[in-house]
Amino acid sequence: MGGEFTVKSELEKGSAISFTIPLKKPDESNPLSCTFPMNIRGLKALIVEDYEKLGEILKRILTKFNFRATCVKTGEEALKTYNDALKH
Repeated sequence: MGGEFTVKSELEKGSAISFTIPLKKPDESNPLSCTFPMNIRGLKALIVEDYEKLGEILKRILTKFNFRATCVKTGEEALKTYNDALKH
């Protein structure tokens, strides 16, 4: 896809996760429009957020961009969800 995924973690302090994906330049007449590459539509996204409201907001945003988003609250739940997804 040409993107990058970065994870920085510090014990008992938390983690920072970031990613980049290449996007087409938005239409100049509509500065809020952007187009995702077709090959990312329908991909799974795992959101790990202990603040439930924020997790749901992120899930709604990703779903609107055609991701199949799942939200969990803990790292333990994230590992279980990830491992379960590998089995299917």
